[in-house]
Amino acid sequence: MESGHGIPLLSSSPSRLSPTSRAHATELAGNFNRKSRVRRHAACAAVASAALLLLLLVELEIIPLPSYHSRSLSSDGSRSLPRGLAEPRSLVSEFAPNANLYGSSFAVRSGRFQKADVESGKSAEPVEPVESAPGGGGKSAEEWWKRVAQLPRLRAEQRRARKAQRHGRKAPGDGARGGGRGGVGLRLWPMPSEIVTQGSGEVVVSPNLRLDISFGEVPSMGGSRFGTAAGGMEGGGEVKEREGSMEKGEVKGEGEIEESGESRRVWLRNEGILQGAFERYLGIIFAHDYERRRAERMHDGMESRGEERRGEERRGLSERISADVGWKEPAAKREKAGLEEQEARAEEKGEEEEEVVVVESVRIHVAEAATELHMGVDESYELSIAHAPPSHDTDARATWHGHAITHAIIRANTTTGALRALETFSQLCAFDFVSRLVTAKGSPILIRDAPRFEYRGLLIDTARHFLPVVVMERVIDSMAHAKLNVLHWHMVDSQSFPIETPSFPRLWLGAFTPLERYTTDDMRHIVEYAEERGVMVVPELDSPAHAASWGVGYPSLLPSADCPEPLDVSNPFTFELIKGVLQDLRAVFKSTHIHLGGDEVSFDCWESSPTIKAWLQRRNLTSEGAYGYFVKRVQALAVEAGWQTAVIWEEPFKVFGRDLDPAATIVQNWFDVSLPPAIVKSGFRMIFSNLNRGWYLDFTERTWREVYSQEPTEAVPAPLRPLVMGGETCMWGERVDPSDILNTVWPRAAAAAERLWSPQAYVDAPFSQAHIRLHMFRCLLTSRGIEAAPVDNAHARSEAPGPGSCYRQ
Repeated sequence: MESGHGIPLLSSSPSRLSPTSRAHATELAGNFNRKSRVRRHAACAAVASAALLLLLLVELEIIPLPSYHSRSLSSDGSRSLPRGLAEPRSLVSEFAPNANLYGSSFAVRSGRFQKADVESGKSAEPVEPVESAPGGGGKSAEEWWKRVAQLPRLRAEQRRARKAQRHGRKAPGDGARGGGRGGVGLRLWPMPSEIVTQGSGEVVVSPNLRLDISFGEVPSMGGSRFGTAAGGMEGGGEVKEREGSMEKGEVKGEGEIEESGESRRVWLRNEGILQGAFERYLGIIFAHDYERRRAERMHDGMESRGEERRGEERRGLSERISADVGWKEPAAKREKAGLEEQEARAEEKGEEEEEVVVVESVRIHVAEAATELHMGVDESYELSIAHAPPSHDTDARATWHGHAITHAIIRANTTTGALRALETFSQLCAFDFVSRLVTAKGSPILIRDAPRFEYRGLLIDTARHFLPVVVMERVIDSMAHAKLNVLHWHMVDSQSFPIETPSFPRLWLGAFTPLERYTTDDMRHIVEYAEERGVMVVPELDSPAHAASWGVGYPSLLPSADCPEPLDVSNPFTFELIKGVLQDLRAVFKSTHIHLGGDEVSFDCWESSPTIKAWLQRRNLTSEGAYGYFVKRVQALAVEAGWQTAVIWEEPFKVFGRDLDPAATIVQNWFDVSLPPAIVKSGFRMIFSNLNRGWYLDFTERTWREVYSQEPTEAVPAPLRPLVMGGETCMWGERVDPSDILNTVWPRAAAAAERLWSPQAYVDAPFSQAHIRLHMFRCLLTSRGIEAAPVDNAHARSEAPGPGSCYRQ
């Protein structure tokens, strides 16, 4: 008996074989082993060759890698991109639910345009079939397309129902569905600067929504792998020309190389910010798609499947969609309908066969690739949906299975402007509970928008009540929804000093408890979290008053134990410590603006201290003179630490404003209603936050109408109004803590947000439309997890008046 290889099967004991048989068996076994080794070596060589070929194909971009978990390396392999980022120059981030991929119905893929497409101004190919229903709890793509096909019939039925119930009560949201400026206005907050075009139609938002990003001028390192790409629809030629000059032997100086490297860092950061924002807004828009939400949780940590299997699954899915996309209501059901209903359907057959337009991607073009968030950054944008495409975007309207395919097109000069446009797009989208589709009404629509003021702020106070990082994140999220752009962080005060200062580590002994502190990593995270949402964090280090907590760790800073404020102006250590703290903060915060306080200074402790009195006499200074000396010296230390502009409260301007530099100083008006004209006439820029005009939110009896009606430029001469940078609502922390800060801030801060963003002619109009839209915005906030109080409460954060709709409270 022999095996398939001709080797005798040694089923018997070897001792039973003859010597000749044993020798023959040994020889055959040796030959077999040699042949096996040869085969193994050949197989290993084949596998190695295949791996090298695969790597070559990937390097040449013939075969794309599954890129959600992949990291693209630069040519020298020295650094990798953040997770989720495709190779820059343009990014396609696509949410593609797939019932068999990753064991769930959700996948994230990143890709990029081919270089030839970028240079020619083309975009990616039309999106593949939608593979999951947006709100159907795991329904298949076939059912989603059936819903799309049914949409005209459902709308026709709704029109007939409204016609039959002419005298019925109007639903609170119906006013937001019509055409004209007011129609979209009911769904948008703040009101855009200009709605150029608005129709009465609607589009369906695909759950397979993609993101296409292109940049105007892309920073190049010349020799890097990334530097060979053109930068989007515009500017690619210039980038290519610049690289060509490098190839001809141009040598950059060290400073130019460093500058270019910094620009590339900003560019990559901006690309990541836009992708992250798009993913967040998808979660908001498709909040009713629980299959997607479950899959999001499952997706993290799972390995990507092979591209071949993915393609096979999609081809099969595409065939099934093609077979069912023309789905009609069963004939038996139609036959059961009465003759009158059949006739009505026949009359409105044209309505039921209306074309359904599906938004399959959001296309963002940012003109300035390397512009970071800063004070005065350009936040303008243009947003169009189902609008006539530009001449160079010829594929902006295609078809898929008989349905029109369009795109939401965003154009902005900066990443911050694109973030504002994404917020507007998210507010245009709404889940339709009848069709179970996400739709955007008012199409075709074209919006051109820009803020009226560059400074639109909210102050939060972590010295009177500690706010955990997670609460601050939610505050920042809510600010982005209202397009506020400055978080004024009042970090320390008399009651506590909760921040870490490496130069003087005993300062945070002044925190309420060791558990209520912010490390430098906490602060850095808050800054980056805010930047990703288009919010700049401006820290406040208030002195010389409001500083008793400093003395817990360093008692010598105080005039005396019994009289702790203001800080000891005569002690050189006071300014040495302030210099160190300013340097520590500069290493954390990206803003070039710092708030130095300077308010509510009482001179009693200085005048009662023998040491300070003697110091004043030696310098021939009054208490007011010492106050000016202190503020000006601290401002000089801030400039030395790298801060470019100091914001101060109004008191230093009133006492010694003539000694301050208007070019380096911004005055925040908080109390004196007659002061703004004097501030701007002296050449200073101004921020409006007047306590007596309702912008101090800790006065809970102040209603949103008071906030909305206050104009920051009131009484300011027209030629000087550009010096009014904007305004800020202040949420002082004496009477709020993590449990109620959000419903104390909102929706009243939203009134200030629209006052500061929208055209003055609009916000000066009667309250009626703003009132309706504010109800809508308050409900939008609550749907996004922001605990906004009822709009019509007499006092902020008071309980709801009783049972009723969110839109009527």
